[in-house]
Amino acid sequence: MREGYPPAVIMHLDRKKYYRVLKEADRGKPEDFLDFVGRSIERSLIIYLNSLKQDTSKGKQGYISLKEATKHCDYSLEYLSFLARTGKLSAVKFNRNWVTTISAVETYIEEINPKKK
Repeated sequence: MREGYPPAVIMHLDRKKYYRVLKEADRGKPEDFLDFVGRSIERSLIIYLNSLKQDTSKGKQGYISLKEATKHCDYSLEYLSFLARTGKLSAVKFNRNWVTTISAVETYIEEINPKKK
């Protein structure tokens, strides 16, 4: 962080994937490695930001489980999980569980159901 770079925490569960994408990058295909490091940085920053006190006065809370997110939309847990895995819903994985925000769910709904003017 001293040099302006955010920390990238590589989770123990991701060790095999890390070695695989590192080997691919060493062979001249850095795309998967860069994606992996970017996701690790994103997760690290989210963990850091979630440790800060949140302002919940506006009714929007921080990260919620996908199960909790089903209460804010008409989608099933399985469908939200599919959207998270495919990158269509902004979500991150903590340990083995996907988490998202209410605003991310609302944004996805607005994107697939644009209001006609």
